[in-house]
Parts: sequence; C-alpha cells; structure tokens
Amino acid sequence: MNIDRFSPLLKRTSLLLSLMAGSFFLAGCGGGSDKKSSASSSSISSSSSLRSSFNAASVPANGSGIWPSVKVEAQKTKVLTFQWSPVEGATFYRLFKRDAAAGGVVKIGADITGTQATDEIGVHVHDWVNNYYYVEACNAGGCAQQSNLTFTATEMIKAIGYLKASNTEANDLFGWSVALSADGKTLAVGAPAEDSKAIGANGDQANNDSTNAGAVYVFTKENGVWVQQAYLKASNTEQPNLNSARVLLNDRFGYKVSLSDDGNTLAVSSLLEDSPSTGINCNQANYETITYNLSSDASDDLISANDYNTGAVYVFTRTANEWAQDAYVKPSYFKSEFRFGETIALSGDGKTLAVGATSDSLAVSGILKYMASSMPECFEYYPSSSSSTSSTSSSSSSSSSSSSSSSSSSTSSYKGGANSGSVHIFVRRADGWMQESFVKNSNAQQGDAFGASIALSTDGNTMVVGAIGEDSQAKGVNGNQADNSCYYPDRESLFVLDLTCADAFYETYGLNNGAAYVFTRSSGEWVQEAYLKPASTFFTTLFGSSVDISGDGNTLAVGAKGDTGVVINTDDPKNIDKTAVQAAAKLLGSGSAYVFSRNGTAWTQQAYLKPSTVSVASEFGGDVSLSHDGNTLAVGAYREASNAKGINGDQGDTSADRAGAVFVFTRTNSVWDQKSYVKASNTDDNDRFGLNVDLSADGKTMAVGAHRESGRGYAAASSGASTSSASSSGTLDQNDNSAEAAGAVYLF
Repeated sequence: MNIDRFSPLLKRTSLLLSLMAGSFFLAGCGGGSDKKSSASSSSISSSSSLRSSFNAASVPANGSGIWPSVKVEAQKTKVLTFQWSPVEGATFYRLFKRDAAAGGVVKIGADITGTQATDEIGVHVHDWVNNYYYVEACNAGGCAQQSNLTFTATEMIKAIGYLKASNTEANDLFGWSVALSADGKTLAVGAPAEDSKAIGANGDQANNDSTNAGAVYVFTKENGVWVQQAYLKASNTEQPNLNSARVLLNDRFGYKVSLSDDGNTLAVSSLLEDSPSTGINCNQANYETITYNLSSDASDDLISANDYNTGAVYVFTRTANEWAQDAYVKPSYFKSEFRFGETIALSGDGKTLAVGATSDSLAVSGILKYMASSMPECFEYYPSSSSSTSSTSSSSSSSSSSSSSSSSSSTSSYKGGANSGSVHIFVRRADGWMQESFVKNSNAQQGDAFGASIALSTDGNTMVVGAIGEDSQAKGVNGNQADNSCYYPDRESLFVLDLTCADAFYETYGLNNGAAYVFTRSSGEWVQEAYLKPASTFFTTLFGSSVDISGDGNTLAVGAKGDTGVVINTDDPKNIDKTAVQAAAKLLGSGSAYVFSRNGTAWTQQAYLKPSTVSVASEFGGDVSLSHDGNTLAVGAYREASNAKGINGDQGDTSADRAGAVFVFTRTNSVWDQKSYVKASNTDDNDRFGLNVDLSADGKTMAVGAHRESGRGYAAASSGASTSSASSSGTLDQNDNSAEAAGAVYLF
C-alpha cells in the first residue's frame, strides 16, 4: 500500500488532468521563454548513440568451453565466470575484454594458472550486445594462441541480483527504500509495512502482531555472494496488549533509509511513530490518557494512547558485523501529524543527518542555528509511563523545545505556513548526537513541501533540498523567488493563470512548479547558496521530486516527475498557444531530470534529460542517484509500462502497466548520454520497479527497489531465522507471484 504524502498536490494534479483532457481553452500555463540556453548549460539528452538495443536474434550462442571456445556463465550476481579446456604447452593464460563504448581492449586481472577466470561487472553499464572477451594461452615463449571471441548476452538476466526479505510476506513493501554503501558491498532495505512485534536487531521475525510496524534488512556481499546480515526493528515497536486502545499500529519504520559511505552508520525513519518527546534519546513511549468511569473499580477506566504520527529517526551503528541502535532522534518541538522523517540524508562520513518534514507549518523562513553547547535534560512529558512499551533510551542527553537558537538568515517577509516544510540538521560529536540547525527555504510559503527530497555531500557541508510545491515562475539559477503564481477555475474560460495570485476567486491553486535549494556550511553556520529552477516550467512540474549530489558537492541532479518537456511561454497569460498546451497535456507526468554544476559558488544548468522513450505518467525523475564523481546518473521511472527484461530491451511493448524502469546516463566532458535502459529480471505489471534507486560510489553497482513485486521469497522464510544465508542467485523463484506486494530489490 502506498502512503499518500501530498494529497493536496495530487488533488490539484487530478483537476489539471481533467481540465486538459476536456480540451478546455487554458488561458495560461506555467512555462518560460522560447529562448534556449547555450548547449554548454542546457544540453538535452533523450537517447544515446552508445546505447545498443538488445534483441534476442542478435545474441551469439554461448561457447562450449572446449578450446578455442570459451564458456561464460553468471554463477553469482554481477560476476561473469569464464571456463575453457587446457591448451597443450600452455603454462598460464590471460583474459582480455573489449569495451565497445571505450573502444579499447584491457586485460582482466593477473595472469591465470588455471582454466577459469572471473570479471565483476556493472550489469547496468555493461554493453551486453557488443562487449566481448577472449583468452590467450601463454608460456615462457609468449602467447601464441588466442581463443574465439566470447559474447556475454546469454548471461544477462542471470547476472542480475534478486533479493527478498528473510520473512517475505504479502504487502510488506520490501524495497520501498534502499541505500548502498560507497563500495557497493552493504545494502539497507526498508519494508515499512512489515508486521513483526520484534524490537532491536535480529529479533523474532515469525509473527504479524504489530501491523505496519516496519522493518529494515541489511545485506552484505561476502565472497561474491549477498547474504542478509541483520534484521532491524525500532526500539519501541508497538507490542500487543489486551487493551487495543493502548497499541498504536502503523509506525512505518523503514520508510526511508540512508547509509554512510563505509556502511557502518545507518539512519532509518519511522514516519508515523507517535511519541510526543523532543530531542535525542528521550522517552520513546506513547502519551496515554485515562477516561475515568463512574465505577470505583479502576479496571473499568479506559487507558488509550494518542495517535500523534509525529515521526522519528533511528540511528544504528555496526561494529564487528553486529548492529545496535545508537540514537533515537525527534524534532526539537512537538507537532501532531508532523511526519518527521519523510525524507532523510546521512553524509558520507556519517556525522551529519538531515531530516525532512514537509508537513511543518511554522511561520518562519530561513535558517535557525541551535546555540546550546550541550543538550539539556529530556523533557518529561508525564511523570511515569503507563504505556505498553517502555523507553529503551540509554541517555538523557537530549535537545528539547527549550533549546536556544538564533536566526542566521536575513529578515524576510515570507512566513511559511501549513505544509511549508522544514529540514532538521543533526551532527554527531564525541559526546553523541545533537541538533545543529533548523532550515526552511528563504521564500517559505504555505504548501511548498520543502524537504520533499534531501541530499548531502560526503563531508556534509553541502546540502540540496527539494520543494515540490513551490510556486514561483522564476527560471534558472537565483531568479525572483517572490514571483509566485496561481491558477483558478473561471466562469467563462474555466481555467485562468494568475501571475500575481491577486485576481483569483473561488478556489485558488498554486502552480507546484517546484524548486531546489542549495545550502552550504562553514564552521557550523549554514547559508543558502542557490535557488534553482528549471529553464522552463509547466503546472505541477514538481521540480525537486528527488535530488542527489556528488561526493564533492559540485554536481547536482534534480528530478521533476511531473514535467512534460513542452515549453510554453506564459509571459502573456491571455495569449498562450493552445496547441502547445494540448501537446503538454498528452505528456503530463512523463517527467525529466536536470543536472547542475558548480564552479566556485556559481551554479549553472548543465543538462536537461529525458528518457529514450517518453510516455505519459511514467514519472521519470521520481528518484535520482549520482555516483560520487558525478559522472553516472540513474533515474527511476516507476510507472513506466514496458514488458522488457534486463538491459536495453524493447521499450515499445507497453503491456506491463506500472512495471517501472531505470534509465542510466553517463557524462563525458560535460555531455550527457543515455547509457542503458534497465528493467527487472522478472518484469511484471504493477511492480513499481524504480521507485527507489541507489548507486555505489563508482557507479558500477546499482540497487533498485520494486516494493510491489509479488515473489514469495526464500523457501525457509517461515522458519523464523534471524538471518538468511541464501544468495541472490539461483535460490529464488522469480516467476512465483503468490505474495502480492511483498517487494523485492534488484542488484545490477
């Protein structure tokens, strides 16, 4: 079951779709000038000459393994194994690979004394049609014999890793969130609808007593094989109780996950956790109220917990392969339905944590720095807990709503408001975690949904935040933030663009063009460095749907899953090209991605990316992930409908509605090209492959979640074992769809 994060935005989008579908005359549409930027700042990529279309008829047969033929097999995830028979007179061998994209031949590994070799590949960046290998047979006199060329396309599907939870069950949504370590050898997967009542690390998985409590699974790569290392739960998972009113289900632990580069620190959000506490490691129990009955018997009184849905974030650390909870993090002030943890980002060094809350409604803008040198004692919101759960915090060192703060932003006339959103920044010091800053956008207004996406550089000193509900008609970098616009139904034309939001009557809607904001930190002080908008916008562009940033903070990717790609000039709202509007309507929700680069402190738009096949409502840009050097970008399109499997398959067969896809782009000398079109190994309709995607630091390992995939999981899933040693290859039936929306994760 999906969690509706922005129902007001979706309602507005539905209205817009209905208006467009009826071919009504639209008096104005969000957009920009028809003028185009120079190629260096806004290159457009929709396909790549380097991309090879996969066709079964073009796949060479696999070798026999009898020299000079070499046999290739994908016996492990992401690993190709080559085998051949001994060659008379040979004392060692050499394996070579030709990379079609690079156009050169390279030797793989050291000299080989046996008759077998391996090559670890990035499945998503390997050219399965054109790349080939060969072996040289050598002795002291040289390498006189060469094998036949060996192509690898027959092994493509088997090289894709397929991971399931160790306690797979229907509707757990395993794969709703994913995170990879920098070396690509540690993977965290969230399943926010998992139901076990377990607490902490590696507890009992074999029950369903705490509905939608949520769980996180940690996998590691050991000797080339992926194994489940840990099964993590919150320290305050709701426990069954005879009085059901004291148990608040639906915490959604695992809603978002984020790993440090070394994989040893993990942040997990629990979107609907209910404790009213504030700060770090304070009371985790629910707040309860007692309704007294007239009877003198106290057992007749009703004790019930308050369903606050404030949200929380849990930080775990790994030592010697053992995971333990390090911190329980709450915002510095209490608000019901706050949904703290809707987005999270952990810096590569694991020392900075940013937490988004798009439901925040404080009437402020800019940046507040928390000035306390040490954390005050936890605020005890009731003397003793009568809750069915007890606090497991190990420290009273916590921030609270009384923490002193000061504004480091300039005075602004903007005042935030309902659903304006915020980001809360925490830092890990020698004495533990503390809140450093509270951040809102400089033009914070009602409905901005600031914090809809967050990303941090490796050192945590550069942060980018998306605000999909921001309404400015500004374009490019550091435009006019005050240029908010609206649209509203009108008696005569049915739909009117109001550039000043001054003339509207009946109900008024913001444009939801979206924006992204770049912040930098120096000596603990955060400042807003840039205000980013796309070069052109349309209604519900949702720019900022997703963001990611390179390790050095100088390359930034922004997804805009509502973008149409049609440029509409809105400078004169009474004379807008109706044909252009109708063309845009046909591509609403097709989505796009933007790449920005920084030189010094100056940001410029480097590329505007569309997939090789553009389709309505595919939501390309729903998630983005950059390699550390910023040269590889993965873009998810979880509603894409192709029935293709693997890499660069047939995009024209749209018989698998909402199956999902990921598009991989690479950069060479500031020019971006589509490298590959990526699908699951067992594509099926409604799997939502690509809702979440994450790349390793070098871009050669990619994890993709498909939270509605329906495989039943490991054969021993019901055993209750705390971990699973099953590998990601050859142990799971990918064609079994008996566990609806159990979820899966794919490794490329």
